[in-house]
Amino acid sequence: MAEAVFINNREVKSREAFLNRIMWVLIGILFLFLTGEIIAQFFVIPNFLIKHITIESDFSVSKEAVLKLAGISDRSYYFKLNPELLAKRIGEYPLVRTAVVKKIFPDTLKIILTGRKPLAVALVEVNNRSIPVAMDEDGVIFLMGKSVNDVNMPVISGLKFKEVRVGTVLPEMVKPLLKDLYKLKKGHPNLFKIISEIRIIPTGASGYELVFFPVSYNVKVRLGKRLEAKSLQYAMMVLDLLKEEIRAKKVEELDFREGNIVYKVRGE
Repeated sequence: MAEAVFINNREVKSREAFLNRIMWVLIGILFLFLTGEIIAQFFVIPNFLIKHITIESDFSVSKEAVLKLAGISDRSYYFKLNPELLAKRIGEYPLVRTAVVKKIFPDTLKIILTGRKPLAVALVEVNNRSIPVAMDEDGVIFLMGKSVNDVNMPVISGLKFKEVRVGTVLPEMVKPLLKDLYKLKKGHPNLFKIISEIRIIPTGASGYELVFFPVSYNVKVRLGKRLEAKSLQYAMMVLDLLKEEIRAKKVEELDFREGNIVYKVRGE
C-alpha cells in the first residue's frame, strides 16, 4: 500500500516537472518574441530608409521638384512618412490637379500625379502689360506668359483682376461659364472648337451676360448667362442661314437673349 502511494507521488512530481518545463519554455519563447518586437519597433523598423521612389505624371515635372514639394529627402524613413500629408503638400503646386502617394513595404514610395489641363485662356494686365494666362475647369490659373502661347483654347475676355499670379482662382461668379465650357469640351467637342472668344459683360453688382464670337464668322452673338450646347447649335444654324449677309458685312450682331432672333445691321 505504501509502495503504491510512493509510486503515485512520483508520477505527480514527474508530471509537475514536465509542466514546469513547458511553462518555462513558453515563457522563454514569449520573452524572445517581446524582445524581438521591442528591437524591431525601436531600432529596426524606424530605420527603414526610403530607397526607391517612382513618379507617374501626365505632365512634365522633375523628380527633384516633386520631392522638394513633398519634403522628402534621402534620409526619409518609411514608417515616418504620412502619404496623405505628402499628397497635400504636392497638391499645393498649381500645375497639379490631383496627387496620390502610396507606400510599398519596405522601402518604396509611389507618387501619381495628374496635371491641370487648359480649358480657356485670357489676357490680364500686369504692370501695364497684357499677359496671357491659362485656366482649367476649376478656374485655377496655372500658366502665365510665354508658356500660354501654344495653348489653342477659347479666349475669355472681360475678366478683371486686382492681382494675378500662378495659382490665382477665378471668382465664383465665373464658375458656371467654366462648367458650361467644360461640358462642351467633353460632350460636344465640335461646338467647343468653333468658339473663338467669350466676352463677359457685367450686368449689375454680381451678374453678367455672355457675348460669343465664333471662329468662322466676324459677328457678335449675345447668348445671355449660359453657354449651352443647344444655344450654340441654334446660333450656328442661324449664322449659316445669314452667312451671305454676314460676309457682306451687313450683320454685326445677333441677339438670342429674349428667345427671338434680333440682329443688328452695321451702321444702324
